[in-house]
Amino acid sequence: MHILFIYRDKNFYKHNFKNIFEKNLCKMDFGFLLLSLKTIANVELKSLPEFISSKSTFEYDHVIIDSKIRVDYDETIYINHLKKIIKCDVSIFLAYDRPFKFEDILYFEKFLKVSAYFVPNLLKNLDHYNVSSDLKEKIFSTHYGLGFMDVSYNFIKKKFNFSYISNNYNSNVFYSGEKGEGKQIRTKIVEDLIKDKTINNKNINLYDQADRMTKILKSSKYVQETQKSKINLVLAGNQNNITYRLYEALFLKTFFLVDPHFINFRISENFDNISEFVFYNFNDLTNKIHTYLENYEKAILIKNRQAIIFENIYNPFKHGDYLQKIIN
Repeated sequence: MHILFIYRDKNFYKHNFKNIFEKNLCKMDFGFLLLSLKTIANVELKSLPEFISSKSTFEYDHVIIDSKIRVDYDETIYINHLKKIIKCDVSIFLAYDRPFKFEDILYFEKFLKVSAYFVPNLLKNLDHYNVSSDLKEKIFSTHYGLGFMDVSYNFIKKKFNFSYISNNYNSNVFYSGEKGEGKQIRTKIVEDLIKDKTINNKNINLYDQADRMTKILKSSKYVQETQKSKINLVLAGNQNNITYRLYEALFLKTFFLVDPHFINFRISENFDNISEFVFYNFNDLTNKIHTYLENYEKAILIKNRQAIIFENIYNPFKHGDYLQKIIN
């Protein structure tokens, strides 16, 4: 099978998209999807301008389009070009940090033969999505990549190239992230936690957007601080947001507490009891922190169970089989 993935220009310029792909790095929102596709197909990457201007007569069995190209280009201009060039079925990758709406897919649905829409962390209750009932039948879930962590996958050994460190804890609670528009809820949670004098040994790195380049933790440091904290905070930002940090915490086999503002929280359905790691207000957060710090054996049991479940879920070959059944 030959698959073309049309990516958003911003991802290439900001993150060197092709370098990520060639090194099999499980990064960004598209990382795990691409790794999974490579288990079932020959995958080629092109930007929208590159694809439209290409003189190649190469025929693809399937085309997957990052829907966010519509952020950079006017659909009324490029959609007719795609309609003329693409001769096969199409899937749309919808990595929004909110439930997507019909406006997000209007032109794709109208002009192309779309067989599937893939949404990271898809919520099982599709009533949150503003689309018709027939479209809901074409919506499928996938999983996120690992944010900005440089974790590669070995297709021969069928495992991620990553060495876990021993849990020699140097902090009780860890969080690193920026303030800014669209992040008011998590900013308030973190600022209140900083002020809380009942919880000691906190490792919190909260910075303004203007200071991002100087205060954001390097990937290696972020991984180290996450693994060396007894409790990690996974905060969505505002209601309906999604965050890479959930996948990163699970991948790193750490214990975490997550706020309730994940409208798209599909991965939690695979766990026995989400109330063990979800807090519903600030008092609930501080109570859970105190409870787990005083009884950390319980937190260890929870994170060990989650690690086993996540390793089974986060498997490119299994996910590739799942994708193949949908796009064939």
